[in-house]
Amino acid sequence: MYTYNALIPNYALKDIQKSLAIVHYGSEKTSITTQNDVLHVCIPSAQTQLTEYWSLLYLTTEDANQRQCHATGTEGWCADGENLFAACLVPDGPELAPTSKQAYMRLIQLAEQLGYANIYRIWNYVGRINAPNNNGLERYRDFCLGRADAFEALKYTPTTLPAATGIGFQNGGVVVFLIARKTPQATNIENPLQVPAYQYPQRYAP
Repeated sequence: MYTYNALIPNYALKDIQKSLAIVHYGSEKTSITTQNDVLHVCIPSAQTQLTEYWSLLYLTTEDANQRQCHATGTEGWCADGENLFAACLVPDGPELAPTSKQAYMRLIQLAEQLGYANIYRIWNYVGRINAPNNNGLERYRDFCLGRADAFEALKYTPTTLPAATGIGFQNGGVVVFLIARKTPQATNIENPLQVPAYQYPQRYAP
């Protein structure tokens, strides 16, 4: 077994069974399903038609034998005994903060319960990301309120927050997916040329 075998995205993989998860960007509605022990996440995209295969740097027989997958319709995961890919859907609504907090807490607690507590990257796809919610607050800021409340409730600190990305798409609520490991082999490093998100000036807050 290799000492470090991380999940990476691949855009030209021919053997689907080498993937733990496949993210589809296209005309399909948001969904999370499993098929043949592979997690499938669909994210609507009117302009980009892309398939993202999340696979291991090195696939061993042991990795394949330990694979487990599960999906409920609103959340799902696939793991190989060392690496985890997990995702959840947040339904659209007049406000995103309450449901985003609940979904974030469920997803992170799921990773911890499965034994993959070392979350090192999260992707957040927010529908109509810059549009206002019913109270006039930008939907991305609305989502961030719920995410921050979830991290605070779970006792995260600035030094333990995983790296994250926020991306907009045309319609719908929020799609979140993360990658995590059982073995703590990731180190958080801040870019000295960039202000950390948790230290942004107050004018960027809700």
